[in-house]
Amino acid sequence: MSKLIHIQLFLIFFFQVLFSQSVEVPVDIQFPIFLKILTFDRKLQQRGKNGLSMMILYQKNYKPSYSIREEINKLLNQLAINRIESIPIKYNFVDIDEVNLHAALIKYHTNLIYICPLRGVALQTITQTTKELGVLSFTGVPEYVEEGVSVGIELKGEKPHIMINITSAKAEQAEFSSQLLRVSKILE
Repeated sequence: MSKLIHIQLFLIFFFQVLFSQSVEVPVDIQFPIFLKILTFDRKLQQRGKNGLSMMILYQKNYKPSYSIREEINKLLNQLAINRIESIPIKYNFVDIDEVNLHAALIKYHTNLIYICPLRGVALQTITQTTKELGVLSFTGVPEYVEEGVSVGIELKGEKPHIMINITSAKAEQAEFSSQLLRVSKILE
């Protein structure tokens, strides 16, 4: 009987984690907000001295992740955003299951990363790498901000709300203005 209870508790926990790690705010709302947030980084010009390169990190074989990747791709094609404050920006879509993240970040000269929902991947490994390389991290999964991603969007009531993990943002060499910090939920 005890073994059955343990299995039930594990399944309850597993499904809570699985379903809680989802994107709350639609891509067509959150992604333009992320790009606007960049303009509040006092180190944007320094970060983009050779242009900006954003990696969209996803998993092809995990439907929620691949769906977000496809929505971002569609949105970027519609909006044709190729500059942030006169700095050219390019986008690279990378399946985490097919690359060494550290090597891919260097290969694509990545200085920004958007992390789609992921399954079976140690987020801490990703955030250690982004901090080591000074790559500013974004996500639409609010729990990921609590786990070390720098910037995220959560749904508060009916409205998107910016979340900033200030410790991670500083480690990734971001310096956000007080104007942005005042309207954001700050995590340490």
